[in-house]
Amino acid sequence: MMDGTNSPQAWRGARLAWLCAALFGLCLLTAADARASNIGAGAASGTIAAINDANGVPQGVPPLNAPCARTSFTLQGDVSEAFVFNTAIFGYAGPVTFRGTAGSSCEGTTAGSGAIELTDVRGDGLTPGNSLKCADPTAVPPTKLTGGYTRNGSNVTAVLGGTCLVTGSPAPVQLFFRGQFVPTNPGEGVFEPITAGRFAGAFVISPA
Repeated sequence: MMDGTNSPQAWRGARLAWLCAALFGLCLLTAADARASNIGAGAASGTIAAINDANGVPQGVPPLNAPCARTSFTLQGDVSEAFVFNTAIFGYAGPVTFRGTAGSSCEGTTAGSGAIELTDVRGDGLTPGNSLKCADPTAVPPTKLTGGYTRNGSNVTAVLGGTCLVTGSPAPVQLFFRGQFVPTNPGEGVFEPITAGRFAGAFVISPA
């Protein structure tokens, strides 16, 4: 394990702290930007799994004290809270699910950075006709949110950009995420590579 604890109580407490941080960040943005109604915030969580290379070996994060290595992961998760994102004309309120990939050319147990893209970010709102599509694999061409991430120990920060369709209307957006990554496979990066894990944290999204 990289650091911290995996107990359910600690995990729930950490998620609450990250959500509070998101709301605090939203308040700061509100004070600095008159377009506060154009900003959304919430908490996201999910899982990751290493992608196998051509030889069938998972491209996970190498264990402690091993040289950095190329990594490739799939990720999926959700925003289960009633996330709200407003634009000048249209808004979305409801849950969101997402899928994507992340990878690095040189990732180590203690730190790393690389590219991230979300290939499926969609939600059906709390009212009829209310929808959100920030990444849609069924579109022609498919749409994505793309950006990069940095990790220091278990702390992860990511910034992504793209265009969301909010109730059918396009809105260029920028998404900021900050949270925690916890390995879940045996060995947890100490004796074995990290090939699976979970993440949770706070995000803020606003028109770009």
